[in-house]
Amino acid sequence: MESVDPRTMHVLIRDKETLTWQDETWKVAKARRDGNRIVVTYTNGKEYRYGEERARLYDQVERRTVDALDEVRVGGKRRTNVEIIWTLRRSDHPRDPRYTLAYRTAEGTLKLHRYGHDEVRVTYATAEDRHNAATLNYVREEVRAQARRAGAMLDPTAQYPRWVSGEKMLPEAILANVWEWLPQSPRRSALEAFLAGVSSTKTGASDRLIMPFPSNIDQRNAIRAALTHQLSIIDGPPGTGKRRRSSISSRPSSRKARPSASSRGRTLRSITSSTS
Repeated sequence: MESVDPRTMHVLIRDKETLTWQDETWKVAKARRDGNRIVVTYTNGKEYRYGEERARLYDQVERRTVDALDEVRVGGKRRTNVEIIWTLRRSDHPRDPRYTLAYRTAEGTLKLHRYGHDEVRVTYATAEDRHNAATLNYVREEVRAQARRAGAMLDPTAQYPRWVSGEKMLPEAILANVWEWLPQSPRRSALEAFLAGVSSTKTGASDRLIMPFPSNIDQRNAIRAALTHQLSIIDGPPGTGKRRRSSISSRPSSRKARPSASSRGRTLRSITSSTS
């Protein structure tokens, strides 16, 4: 007897000795509910009647296809070759699902794998994500064309798209590889805000500023704006500290420095984008 289709059913049996739940789907030919019992028939022909404390039957199925814009993580690691996800739930515990994922292999075939509810995390792309993808695709094609003009080429032996350029890796090839692995703009990034035409002040930045060197009120306001907005333009004449302030807002600095004498009396201003 063949085992049940993991796309339509998962069966977990609790071990008597270890009291842990074991995925026995591959051993089960069929399973059904009979009152408060679950009747399981194994592939060897044997049939057992389990109580709810010994068996769990996941047969409430939801099927959904995924594409490059959807983010699928298994065990914390992103998987880019998942094409279909079946979400299976128990009728009495719908918030405790299990999953069957269909992977596309390098040979072009689909393989199925079963996972528990705490192993899989899926973030489906929104309508806005899909709208922004058109712009990203345009930029990606331009980056690819630039890599080709520089002499780079796609590695024909690689399982996933990878640009190579001989012994010395060209900057154009490195940039092309970055864009190959950027199917959508990172969440809550400046790129996402730019594409959507909006920004959010919810960056998690503290309103308290500790400056590593002396600064004036305009410089502190510029850094505060950069930390609390996804998009911020810092503008000012030469010598007002634009480069130093942008370095502070992008990464921590432990080095002490002093403002140059030429910055005294000049004004630094920031232009921010916010929905609030």
